[in-house]
Amino acid sequence: FPSDFEISVTHSFPFAALAISKNKVGIDIEPFNDKITHIKHKFLWEEESGFIEKDKEIAYLTVIWSLKESLYKLHHSNYWSLKKHYEVKPFELDFPFNIQCRVHDENVSDLYKARVEFFDQYCFTIVD
Repeated sequence: FPSDFEISVTHSFPFAALAISKNKVGIDIEPFNDKITHIKHKFLWEEESGFIEKDKEIAYLTVIWSLKESLYKLHHSNYWSLKKHYEVKPFELDFPFNIQCRVHDENVSDLYKARVEFFDQYCFTIVD
């Protein structure tokens, strides 16, 4: 395997995916599950909750969680929090492409673009 390629791996039974790229890449698969509402306080910024359509809350929360997992895979640090250091800019479920995401702290602010695919009650996110 050439050393100048980046990889990202994800799985959620019964699916698995592997991304190979010349650029940094992060991917994630998440099932839609209403239990995500019980942990939203652990990963959701106040600004992010502002663009969530209430009748589609589970879908939005799943996408945001999955995007932050993908971001973490391509830009991680042990002390960073999904809530404090990973941000998803407003997007619409109808057009989940070119979603702006940001990883930041006092010294770093890196902007990324992401896209989302939906299939079989799962959400698949790609950040690069």
